[in-house]
Amino acid sequence: MNKERFLAGAIAVYAAPAGESTAATIAVMPDDIPVKKAPIDLDQFLKLAGVVASGGEAKDMSGEGCVTVNDEPESRRRRKLAIGDVVNVEGAGAFCVAEAE
Repeated sequence: MNKERFLAGAIAVYAAPAGESTAATIAVMPDDIPVKKAPIDLDQFLKLAGVVASGGEAKDMSGEGCVTVNDEPESRRRRKLAIGDVVNVEGAGAFCVAEAE
């Protein structure tokens, strides 16, 4: 089954060829956020990604269940993130911890 792939910004859409299901699958491609040193605390990473302005905002956001790390709900703002971890923030998008060059 050969599917065509279309990229529009950070969203990838896979459309079924003619004659197959018309349902499309949408997958969010995470933005790479380079970090100088890993592991990095979740609250520091959220600030680096520009999602929050302070640690207090990060605490509120993670406490409300708005954050997942590698598809698992995360409520600890001091959670240590490693290179390759994917952080999803409700309403802000997906971010991948990347190694700085």
